[in-house]
Amino acid sequence: MSPPYEAYFEFAPDALVLVDEHGRIVRSNRTADRIFGYSSGELQGQVIELLVPERLRQTHRKHRLGYMAAPRNRPMGLSLNLAGRRKDGSEFPVEISLTHAATKGGVFVICNITDISERLAREREDRRHEALTVLGTTVAGIAHDLNNPLSVIISRSELLLVPGVDLT
Repeated sequence: MSPPYEAYFEFAPDALVLVDEHGRIVRSNRTADRIFGYSSGELQGQVIELLVPERLRQTHRKHRLGYMAAPRNRPMGLSLNLAGRRKDGSEFPVEISLTHAATKGGVFVICNITDISERLAREREDRRHEALTVLGTTVAGIAHDLNNPLSVIISRSELLLVPGVDLT
């Protein structure tokens, strides 16, 4: 029987990717394989930049080298727009946190990656609903403000149609 942490790693709801000090993927869990579109074991031995959009790979490599020079536990992307890259080349928004571990076998980094596509879609939908509510309230206010003068105009117009009424 494997230790409980093995089960946690494999079945965690977020993508977990274990990377060595040279940026090579040592292991990925089922969630990572699924959200990035790879088969089990297919990521092992690949450089971590494989999971980064091509336009960002060079920058990511520099950040990775800087991180490995002074590793520390930290969240990434709190005010950044980070993206992951699937095997098919499609991109998706992610949040990432890094945990480092210095062992006898070297320094390793555990990348906890969360696909935030659904959350961002819900937030966009909430903002859209909010904008429509504000628009509806504004339109209702304008309609109310126009209704009073229009009522006066209609009343006066109706009086013009009555024979013998002088409005002067």
